[in-house]
Amino acid sequence: MRDFRLGLGGKRGSMKKLLKEDGQTLVLTTLCMGVLLGSLGMAIDVGMLLRSKRNMQIAADGAALAGATALYYNASVSTAVNAAAKANGVDPSVTGNVVMATSGQALGSTACASCVQVQLSKPAPTIFMQFLSQWISGNKFATVNVSAISIAGAPGTGKACGYIMSPSGDDALWIHGSGAIVAPGCGMYVNSNASDALCVTGSSSKSDFAWVDVVGQQGNGNCKGTISSSTTVYTSAPVQPAPFSNLADPASQCQTASNPTGTVAVVTPTSNTLTGTITGPGFGNVACYGGSGGAAITMNGATLGPGTYVFTTGVTISGTDTVGTSSTNGGATIAVSGGALTVNTTSVFNIHAPTSGTYNGLAVYQSSTDTSNMLLSFGSSGATFDGMVYAPGAQVELHDQGGTGTTTNFAFVVGTLYDNSNIDINFTNYTSAHPTTSPFRLITLVG
Repeated sequence: MRDFRLGLGGKRGSMKKLLKEDGQTLVLTTLCMGVLLGSLGMAIDVGMLLRSKRNMQIAADGAALAGATALYYNASVSTAVNAAAKANGVDPSVTGNVVMATSGQALGSTACASCVQVQLSKPAPTIFMQFLSQWISGNKFATVNVSAISIAGAPGTGKACGYIMSPSGDDALWIHGSGAIVAPGCGMYVNSNASDALCVTGSSSKSDFAWVDVVGQQGNGNCKGTISSSTTVYTSAPVQPAPFSNLADPASQCQTASNPTGTVAVVTPTSNTLTGTITGPGFGNVACYGGSGGAAITMNGATLGPGTYVFTTGVTISGTDTVGTSSTNGGATIAVSGGALTVNTTSVFNIHAPTSGTYNGLAVYQSSTDTSNMLLSFGSSGATFDGMVYAPGAQVELHDQGGTGTTTNFAFVVGTLYDNSNIDINFTNYTSAHPTTSPFRLITLVG
């Protein structure tokens, strides 16, 4: 009996022990489940916040690029930044969202006048932290502010030097004849959406560019020729704005019958001809010339000093003519507001664009409303063409005269471009020749 009672008593002790261990397991399991669920909740919250941070950085980058682009074109930086931020989910008009833009932001210890810094902040909702904080800290962590910062600007230069801006012109870039345009350091952009926006005929396969972007397509038939094998042509390119479109037309300063509020009187030279040395209006100033009876002014043996020269009835370059110098603030710009600019094939034309100021880099400016065709002849022996051409409403025709010892640092923004030369036109990208002063900048993220 004693052994039986002892055995029974031993079983009772084991049962109590098992029941006690079952209770501990339940508690431990509950605690572990709570920890696991809390960890899962934290992982979800952290993942969501990291995703919000990534999206915030994308929004900041986009807003900074938009702001730097606006600054480049003298447009409203704040308007561009706010619009870009809103498009990417950070609406500055919503309470709690913060959009801050600072122009001229330095890159470390280096000044960057073209840079725009954007700081964005937005409250991001949580799940687990919100639930937990409801009974611990009064819903203090229902949202967490997520922020990002980005800097964009144009401290560097790009390879683009040709912008052909006709939106629908056939043969907008037409390279024709036995000659070619040889500019391996120059990227070309053709804005036309036509099916034959790019037309290459004759032996123009010798033409060479860094690249060619075409909004439309390259033509077929007679326009199916190729550029060089080293040049890649990209079709269906995105539309871009025209450089210099923000500049004030210098002709607005000329006092004419159609512009009585102009502040600079229009001078009519004897026999409608400019000759000899003309000191000029000086850097940053405008002089206005117009021919009697609406005739174009002829430059024949003229040397023009620094400044901007507006020709309200067009101008023809004949003989040996020099406009501006390469000295500091010695450059000059020829501006045409009516009629055409024609550089005769028998002339020797020297021009140095200014390297600072409002018309920095511009050797020739033709009003956007002036659609008169422009003729540029390069290659006169010893001639120098050092500057860019802006004529967004005109067809510009290029000729080469085959001279030696020439300097051609060239870039252009034109309506259409027609190369009808029998000799190769060789030129250096203006930006490559003037990397520190060229207005053709490359807008990119820099910080």
